[in-house]
Amino acid sequence: MSRESHIWSHNPDNREEINRFLDDLLIKGNDRLEIVQSSSLMNFNSRRWSVLWNKSGEGNEQRPQDREPFAVLIDFTITQGWIDLNMMTEEEGFHQYDIPKKLFDLLEGSKPPNEHAKEWRERCAQAMADTKAKKKLLDTIRKHHEARVPGERPIPVAVGDREATFDRLPYRGKIVDVYTTKYGGHPTLLKPKSLNVPRTLELLKEAGLAA
Repeated sequence: MSRESHIWSHNPDNREEINRFLDDLLIKGNDRLEIVQSSSLMNFNSRRWSVLWNKSGEGNEQRPQDREPFAVLIDFTITQGWIDLNMMTEEEGFHQYDIPKKLFDLLEGSKPPNEHAKEWRERCAQAMADTKAKKKLLDTIRKHHEARVPGERPIPVAVGDREATFDRLPYRGKIVDVYTTKYGGHPTLLKPKSLNVPRTLELLKEAGLAA
């Protein structure tokens, strides 16, 4: 892991400047590296994923093994005129598995650089499969909710280790998914990643909504 601090004289809200700085940092001192693609900046004290590979040398035919893509993660913060950052490659063994799918797909079919990278890629693939299953389950819950007759029992769900009921309510001009625990209280925004799939399926089965 590379930890660095640099004076930041640019506008801290300028995404273009931040992206340009991070791109320069990724390939600094190695003119054979090329950035294939990077993730968008979601906020200004955040992280950015990138996929790089070695580009062709001048006048030489590129060897296939030199084109193997690899992932790089930069965590950074900008405060009081400084940008502080940590930069890691997948060879070092990430513990973050939220790389965007469009970037992860760029690694498909390539050989991981070492066992750390192999394990990280396997965990990312599993995390994406889990996310896909949760989104599919949420779609099923929405359909049950739409077909529900007024006065019928609410659709049961499990959020983490808590049992709750599902609903859809207006919020800031749109309809959102919410849940309310059996202890009552205000409805809470329901995100797919918070669904407990096995327990939710059990609850749906008990309610006669799943086989």
